[in-house]
Amino acid sequence: MSTHKVWFITGANAGFGRSMLECAIRKGDTVVAAVRRPETMTKLQTEYTEDRLLVVKVDVSKSDQVNAAFDTVKKVFGRIDVVYNNAGYAIVGEVEAVPLEAASAIFETNYWGLVYVTRAAVAFFREVNQPQGGRLLQVSSMYAESADGCIGYYSGTKHAANALTEALSKELDPAWNIKPTLIEAGYYKTDSVKLKNFEIYEHPSYTNPAVEGVAIRQAFANFDPNNTPFIRGDPDKLSEVVYRLTDMEDPPLWLPLGKDAYVRARAKIASYLADIDKYESLSDDLEL
Repeated sequence: MSTHKVWFITGANAGFGRSMLECAIRKGDTVVAAVRRPETMTKLQTEYTEDRLLVVKVDVSKSDQVNAAFDTVKKVFGRIDVVYNNAGYAIVGEVEAVPLEAASAIFETNYWGLVYVTRAAVAFFREVNQPQGGRLLQVSSMYAESADGCIGYYSGTKHAANALTEALSKELDPAWNIKPTLIEAGYYKTDSVKLKNFEIYEHPSYTNPAVEGVAIRQAFANFDPNNTPFIRGDPDKLSEVVYRLTDMEDPPLWLPLGKDAYVRARAKIASYLADIDKYESLSDDLEL
């Protein structure tokens, strides 16, 4: 990969996306910032010329806007080395509590938006880049494989994205040199946390505080963004690790980032294996 990289970052105006943008620019790379509201990037645009920072208006839930953005990059830079597929958001509430419109909307952005960017990225890496290849970094979550109560729809979007990316990794011709990685982030002090930037939905039937979902919903509703000792992750440090990832010859497909993410991953694997071992005998006589 070129020592000077061209990055395509979705959701680049805030959170992990903004942190990754600043990291890449600091390293001397070029960033294409794909954002829904370009006006949020005005100040940063005054600090860099377009050969270092190109802002494109993209709502990732609109496939035509995603494709148009990649076409623009083709004309301006002629290549993309890294796609940081990051745009997304969270909602909190029991499965019954979240309105179907809100549930559908989060899938449109978190899942279908990721799909549109993934498809465009793979085609670009294969058909535009010379030589072929690129890094596809899918920003997932520790909740993708281990869901808590009241985070079902968010977890569902990330779980679907993980499955899609795992399947993709088994479809890509090695000759194309396209390397995907799922970044399963734990808790980090991103803008969403600092600004408490997520919707919380309630249902009148769910009131028992001893039930996990209720307890988690209440914790999200009541927590003080300035007093969150359990949220210790530094998004800028995560970005530095992710940057190093782009220089690895053999990057991982699965990459939990954060000690809390590793604790959850191991607990989920242990729980899964325990159920497999306990109930495997139920499959003893199921063949023709």
